Amino acid sequence: MAFTNSLNDHVSVIIRSVGERTEALCMDLVLAQGLRAENITFIRKTPFSLALQASYEAGIACDRPWTLCLDADVLLLPDSIQEMVRFAEQQKPVVFEFRGLVLDKFLGGPRPAGNHLYRTSLLSQALKFIPQEQNNIRPEQNTLDAMKALGFPLRMKTSLIGMHDFEQYYVDIYRKCFVHAHKHKKYAEIFVTYWPQQAGRDLDYKIALKGFTDGLEFEGNVGIDAQQDIYREGFEKIKIVEKTELPPGSLSPNGIGMLVKNWTEPPVYHKYFHYPLYYKKRFAEKKESLGFFKYLVYLMGWGLKHAGSWIKELVSKQD
Repeated sequence: MAFTNSLNDHVSVIIRSVGERTEALCMDLVLAQGLRAENITFIRKTPFSLALQASYEAGIACDRPWTLCLDADVLLLPDSIQEMVRFAEQQKPVVFEFRGLVLDKFLGGPRPAGNHLYRTSLLSQALKFIPQEQNNIRPEQNTLDAMKALGFPLRMKTSLIGMHDFEQYYVDIYRKCFVHAHKHKKYAEIFVTYWPQQAGRDLDYKIALKGFTDGLEFEGNVGIDAQQDIYREGFEKIKIVEKTELPPGSLSPNGIGMLVKNWTEPPVYHKYFHYPLYYKKRFAEKKESLGFFKYLVYLMGWGLKHAGSWIKELVSKQD
């Protein structure tokens, strides 16, 4: 299908929320891209398997070609929805799901998270594969894996469409990083090196580190249900005053764009994540803003910094 009509004719947006601090802002940024309010549906259900089922059902009911499931902790960059739909409509009709990269505050750089653009015509088949176990830690990914096994794969757009986990409540940061200790344990090096470096200037990282260490010590079943007692009880022990609600207009689309543009990934991030097309664009932007000669100096500095980290890691492995 050629993308020639209004975006409103092509996509329904399903915002999945557990009361995130950025819920209203997430919606405002969708509306700012030209979507009508009637194109947006909120899903507020737990456990997440029920939210996923409700999201698919809402997409089917709206009956537009594409269904964008968006977590309320994702803040979109301008025109990102149109870019995703254009990308999807260029792919083969068997591709079920598409996602873009988001700048993840706690991973330190881009990763695919919190956004899923679905081909609506295949959602009814996907409904059959949603795991119903309450303690399932990856219900959406398990569903996608089942669809892929049937011949309906996913595709990733390796460009940045927004940012993830910025401006969240402390309790949500604690819970998410508690889960990271089980769901993303392979990135532990990022957490224990990057977060302490940032904790002095940003309390979010201190809360994240506490959640992660508590998660490592916990030996029971860990789920992603925000209402689980283990998260509430653990957070209450910190005895910290929670953030107030996010004031309207706290982050504009341009403000989000500048934050993303000026972000610098920690060296440890590059050991685990590699997105060449993303960096090609970032380097092009730097070249344009700095000019040719300053860009060369920047490029050499960037290379030396990351080469130093690689050499340091190599030497430590030999000790």
